[in-house]
Amino acid sequence: MNDAVADFVVVSTYQDLSPQAVHGAKRALTDCIGVMLAGSKEHLVDIACDTFLGYDAAHGAPVFGHRLKIEPTAAAMINGISAHALDYDDSSETMYGHPSASVVPACLALASVRPISGKDLLIAYSVGVEVASKLMLSFTNHYDWGWHSSSTLGSLGAVAACAKVLSLDRSATARALGIAASLASGIKQNFGTMTKPLHLGNAARNGAFAALLSERGFTSDEEDALGGPQGFCKVFSGGGEYNLQSTVNALGNPWEVADPGIRIKLFPCCTSNHRAVEAAIDIARNYEVNPEDIAKIECGVPWRELEILIRNDPQSGVEATFSIQYCVARAMISRELVLSHFDTHQVMDPRVRSLMKKVSMYVHPEGRKEVMTRELAETSVTMKDGSVLVKKVYEQEGHPSRPLSDEQVRRKFNECASRALNEKGVHDVLELCWRVDELPDVSHLLNTLTASTN
Repeated sequence: MNDAVADFVVVSTYQDLSPQAVHGAKRALTDCIGVMLAGSKEHLVDIACDTFLGYDAAHGAPVFGHRLKIEPTAAAMINGISAHALDYDDSSETMYGHPSASVVPACLALASVRPISGKDLLIAYSVGVEVASKLMLSFTNHYDWGWHSSSTLGSLGAVAACAKVLSLDRSATARALGIAASLASGIKQNFGTMTKPLHLGNAARNGAFAALLSERGFTSDEEDALGGPQGFCKVFSGGGEYNLQSTVNALGNPWEVADPGIRIKLFPCCTSNHRAVEAAIDIARNYEVNPEDIAKIECGVPWRELEILIRNDPQSGVEATFSIQYCVARAMISRELVLSHFDTHQVMDPRVRSLMKKVSMYVHPEGRKEVMTRELAETSVTMKDGSVLVKKVYEQEGHPSRPLSDEQVRRKFNECASRALNEKGVHDVLELCWRVDELPDVSHLLNTLTASTN
């Protein structure tokens, strides 16, 4: 059934996007570029750049946040790593993963060497997010088997977007999907390590590489690589039930960027922490809690979070993004949770380490697998005097039902981009992102990103 997905990719046009979808796509694109710039200054990105220095190409694709141009698929990988380095990038509720951090870097890498308009970029991005997100509808247990859907499904989303950037025909797009299906990978056990951001970089590279290979005639099973008896869906469902037709029926009906919309993060850590963190901040602020007076903090969460938040004793900022103990303790002490809190010296703050020992996590009765209907967390703070302060949060701020305002998205971009760009560059890039649909050639945006690097 590759051809049915390929048909959707090929025939979709910018005119198919409603004003709501265009606005949602621009918000997500802006946010992703911002967090990519912030992540570009992390040590793991330096390691990745050093790895590819031998492939420096003056006329290649830019590594954002670094004055470096390299071969496009390598640039897609490094920029994808940057986009997910801080776990501050957006997510899709349908995909149960992060679509933009693979799709955007892949698109921009190829747009650096194959100029396209801003409208072309938006439809390519929207198509990529659509394929990555709606593929999850084909499975019953993909994520629960231990696959990291941001990487596995992200590879398919990235290749769909790249096929659109390259204007591949139906047959070439189907081949590209088949190639990417064999490149896809990523396991959840690596959460809280440098390898998790590598998953997104690899997905971005997979998409760009597969599209470029297919453009040159590289073959795959263009009919059944996705839905065949030994295809992507069968293998990545652990041999269980799958139904690719569910994905085909849902493509563009409605567009993910519009409904339910992309979830833009308020806090720079794994989404699974956010509801408990929001509750902790609310308690700390409203009751003016002195952390030294706390006896214990209990966080009731959905069943799946115990399989995701696996870093109980983080020793670095990367690990801390997957630690409810750290995130809740830091939020309770600082009454906020911001980028600087994930520097390693902040993670090792003695005050936070002491409070972390009092934080525990359990499956909330409403969050059991067989009964859960909504995302929730209940943070309960027991004080040394015996009093108990409780806050329950459903669908954290940033969830499609409680979206960040455009102004919040702008402020977040400024916070992130200022790590890598000069002050004028932050302003100029933000404005170009916000009106990207007006650009006849996105090279203006890419050149501004490169020229503004600190």
